[in-house]
Amino acid sequence: MLLLGAAGCGQSGGDSIDGIEGFVCGADGQTYSVKEAADGEHDVVHRGRCGAPMGCDSPADCFAGDECSPHGDADVCVPIPNNCQCAGVFEPVCGADGRTYINACEARCVEVAVVFEGMCEDDPCAAI
Repeated sequence: MLLLGAAGCGQSGGDSIDGIEGFVCGADGQTYSVKEAADGEHDVVHRGRCGAPMGCDSPADCFAGDECSPHGDADVCVPIPNNCQCAGVFEPVCGADGRTYINACEARCVEVAVVFEGMCEDDPCAAI
């Protein structure tokens, strides 16, 4: 269970979780805010609204585990195929590499330690 409401060093306060793009497309075809997806533990297909994947200029614009790939007239964030059997549940974690992963399983898949639950941009320790 994701502890977005728990404040304190090493845990996300949760207030700015909508910051990266604000929306994700659920496996059910519905668009959710990032917070709704995390609170409801919805399976996520891609960043951005359904029917309008998250655009990118480089891989840095995407979640870790995604790549910036051509799609029509624009580049979009799409998952990189891997051999891990991770559910697409959106429970963001910040990895030791400073990148946000969709969930802890995705971080473990690429052998990155989880520093805290939540988006890396929400690090409550950054100001300490």
